[in-house]
Amino acid sequence: MPRVNIIEEDKEFMIEMAVPGMDKSDLVIKIDQNVLIIKSSKEFDQRQYTHFEYSYDTFERKFILPDDIYSDKISAECKNGILKVIVPKNQEIIKNKEIKIS
Repeated sequence: MPRVNIIEEDKEFMIEMAVPGMDKSDLVIKIDQNVLIIKSSKEFDQRQYTHFEYSYDTFERKFILPDDIYSDKISAECKNGILKVIVPKNQEIIKNKEIKIS
């Protein structure tokens, strides 16, 4: 499973996830009810490695979101092997939706 940092600030939560070797096209981020889902199904090459530590072929991480967020304003970016998801705080009901990665 990819390692995750979650930072809470006054106006937002930030989720940082280590996704080495992955591009934004390898990742899907969705909200289902009050759960943020981050998943991937990237297939790494089949070469014969002598040492192999960062294979995240398929994973799914789920995060229960608090009620006080702006679900329509969640954003994400993937740069240098780190996925950052910004979850702004507010009093809005969470809807089902997919979040685009910039």
